[in-house]
Amino acid sequence: MIKNILPDSVTVVATQDLHSDRPCYAEELALISKAVPKRRDEFITARYCARQALAQRSIYDTPILKGDNRQPLWPNGIVGSITHCKNYCAVALAESHQFHAIGIDSEPNTPLKKNIYHLIITNNELNNMEQSGLPEDLWSKLIFSAKESVFKCYFPLTLQYLDFLEAEISFPAEGQFKVSLLVPPPDQHPQFQGLRGNYLITDDHVHTALTLPV
Repeated sequence: MIKNILPDSVTVVATQDLHSDRPCYAEELALISKAVPKRRDEFITARYCARQALAQRSIYDTPILKGDNRQPLWPNGIVGSITHCKNYCAVALAESHQFHAIGIDSEPNTPLKKNIYHLIITNNELNNMEQSGLPEDLWSKLIFSAKESVFKCYFPLTLQYLDFLEAEISFPAEGQFKVSLLVPPPDQHPQFQGLRGNYLITDDHVHTALTLPV
């Protein structure tokens, strides 16, 4: 599903079957040696999808390790993003001469808990959404997912964290979201101004995706 909201030049592999009964490199397994079964299922499925996506670009036999902040480390010349949640896992990747970064996120299509609104949603977002007429079950989870996609683009390029309350999301048209950063990005990354992404809602999931073209 998430492929439908990404450019055609992005390779996407997704599955609804998350389990750990798949081949995995020893270097990758070492990263989850103490993980609970659910985490193992997610991690191994994500690496399986990543290898399938890389193979479509003629890249083989490459473990996908992780950086100091748990970000996936892609082969040279590749940018990508991973998402997984209940009954869904997806990997999106492309060549770095096409995109600076890719961010994807999928979440269960369930309401965001109100007791964490203050950690995720700014007052401005709250006011705008209450006036929009959109169902609260829809917009709260969309804002959360969109910000996750933004952060997955932001950190690999800047090596800086972006708090949930340091970005604001609006919805200018159906299927689209707009990002306004409330903090200035590093001087060398002006591409974070005026970001726009896409979203897709299914019966089971909320999907968001953002790309930063070169």
